[in-house]
Amino acid sequence: ELDNILAMISDEIEVYLQPLPDDFSNPLYQETNILNDISDEKGALVNFQEIETLAGEWIQKGLEQLDSLLGSGTSSNNGQNDLGINELIRSSLLDDQGEFSIDPSLISGFFSDENSNNIIFEGHDKLTETTMSLVSIRVQGLDTFKELDLLNVVGNYTVRNLLKMERLTFFIELEATMMASSLSSSFIDASNAKPITEVFTIAFTANDIEIDFTILLALNEMTLGTIQLGSMLHTTNILPCLFSAIDKASFTGLALTVTDLVPPTMTGFLDRGIDQIMSSGATALFNMYEKAMIRAMPNFFQLFVRDVINDYIDGVVSLLGKCPDTKPPMSGFVDFRDLFLDPDDALASGGSGDAPYGNVIPWIMDIIDDQLFSADESGQLSVNELMVRPLTKSQSGIEGSLHFNGTLIDLNKRQVTRKIWTSFADNLRLRLSDLHLSGLDSMRVPTEILSPKSSSAHTLENKISIGVTENVSITDNSDSLRASFGFELLVGGENSPLAMNNLMDLELIVPSLDILAMLRATVEVDRLMKFPLKDITNVDCWISTLWSSKNSGIESDAGVAIEYLNMVLDDGMMVNAKWI
Repeated sequence: ELDNILAMISDEIEVYLQPLPDDFSNPLYQETNILNDISDEKGALVNFQEIETLAGEWIQKGLEQLDSLLGSGTSSNNGQNDLGINELIRSSLLDDQGEFSIDPSLISGFFSDENSNNIIFEGHDKLTETTMSLVSIRVQGLDTFKELDLLNVVGNYTVRNLLKMERLTFFIELEATMMASSLSSSFIDASNAKPITEVFTIAFTANDIEIDFTILLALNEMTLGTIQLGSMLHTTNILPCLFSAIDKASFTGLALTVTDLVPPTMTGFLDRGIDQIMSSGATALFNMYEKAMIRAMPNFFQLFVRDVINDYIDGVVSLLGKCPDTKPPMSGFVDFRDLFLDPDDALASGGSGDAPYGNVIPWIMDIIDDQLFSADESGQLSVNELMVRPLTKSQSGIEGSLHFNGTLIDLNKRQVTRKIWTSFADNLRLRLSDLHLSGLDSMRVPTEILSPKSSSAHTLENKISIGVTENVSITDNSDSLRASFGFELLVGGENSPLAMNNLMDLELIVPSLDILAMLRATVEVDRLMKFPLKDITNVDCWISTLWSSKNSGIESDAGVAIEYLNMVLDDGMMVNAKWI
């Protein structure tokens, strides 16, 4: 049996020491050689390169937010910084012991097509008949990520990712059954002897791991675009709906390198003699094959593990790749309390509390509140650093500033016709140009966006506070909200007592600004639920979800309106003018 085991190990390792064929070594092989047939048969695919070209800045900001969520450092129990992805894995994948369990059938299936007992080895010689099967597989260390570099576009439909981990420890529980040989040529006759069964665990650890993998994702544009918003508003439907748009998904590259392998340990044997023999044998095998295993590991993952993962992906996509239909059309208007609030809060505010529009939007609102509207000690919001400064810098080159050059408003009345005005002017012109805004990165508490009101199902309260909170001099405060623009006023006419042609630069300085706006909107439930994802960036399509008063003539319930608007300048406003 030992000879068979050694021969099997040597043969298996030798396979992964050979050079990889091109379809495994080239991560763009499938994109180049396979996807053309898919796109010709099923329609156009989402091209990641084109998305970067059309919306590169937004994608970059989105990736930065993803990196902030998964890769930002948080304080761990030992006082060291920890990545967000580790916290996410601990809360969603790991048990109380910090372990993740793998179904043994996923591995044993590669040793036999019909393997109901998870058997990975069977041997029968003139001395013994041996069977070895997997009982369980557990992994520790999935929450030890120390570096992430995600979603780098390397092809039209392929993205590359790089992960680094501190360690991974595998616990493989095996059951070995040995009995006397039943061959007619066996050395001994022990047909009545009972089989010997041992259940034991092999544990081994890999340190300083680097995983470099590429994923091909062929998303059908038409299928993805026709998915209705209502189907995506439930977290349980998101993956099935996205999977329904996948024509093909697979790992096209999976390379794993390890700096150090710790010798395996074996525990659990009932017989002390067998325990000593097996442990010594495992250590000897490890010392014999350690260097070869480290060299073979990258190709092992490229060939064997990659196939395991891709077969699993194919099964999941086939099983879950059907987007649930939107529920039967609902009449009436959207109740914002149920749309934006958790069920308990919605019920307390006067909503139904039944989550009729799903749980995705309340979940998103919670993330926005936690990530964007949390405040530091001075009351400044994190949205300033995460969004306002990067976006304004990309537009104007200056953080917190926006520049709109050229003519913005041009009201020109070339010939005044009304007699009441002709005695004052023959023509009028009002022009605003070259608007510059600064200090936009000073948003502070209290700020609330799209906050439902308990008094109305269709009213949203919005509070925006910008500027400093201390009582400071307008002229001394560089962080004040500022607006400067060109202003031209022309009053023409030979006999006009008001004739003028004034061109000036105006600057408005506001240290602190508080805005309260009550927005009322009547959004039709049926139109919102059936809204196709392809129109998600089309403003006109969003406007079409608003109810039109033409259907009934009730103006007060129609469309969208600002019910209340209040602006407070706590420290006043300064106006500077310069005539040109």
